[in-house]
Amino acid sequence: MHKNYLERLQKLPITLILLISLICCIGFIVLYSAANSNLQPWAYKQIINFCIFLPLAIIIVLIDLRIIFRLSYIFYLCVLALLVAVELFGSTAMGGKRWIDIGIVKL
Repeated sequence: MHKNYLERLQKLPITLILLISLICCIGFIVLYSAANSNLQPWAYKQIINFCIFLPLAIIIVLIDLRIIFRLSYIFYLCVLALLVAVELFGSTAMGGKRWIDIGIVKL
C-alpha cells in the first residue's frame, strides 16, 4: 500500500507543480504591490491559503480514483445540502444570497 503511494508521489508532474507555485508567487507579489507594500489586506491570506491547499491538492491526487468514484454520490449530496443551507441560512448582500457564516470560516 505504501509502495503504491510512493510510486504515485514519484510520478507527480514536478514541473507543473513548480509552474503553479511560480504563478502563485507572482500573484503574491502583485497583491503585495497593490496594498502599498503591505502583506496584511490580501497577500497574507493568499499565502496562508496556498500553503494549506497545495499539500492538500497533492494528497487528493494520491487518492485512488476508485475511492473517489465510490464517494462521489456522498460528496454530491453534501454539496446539494450546502446549497440548500445557503438559500435558507445564508446572509443577503446586495440582493443576493452569499455565504454561511459559522464564526471562524464562511462556507
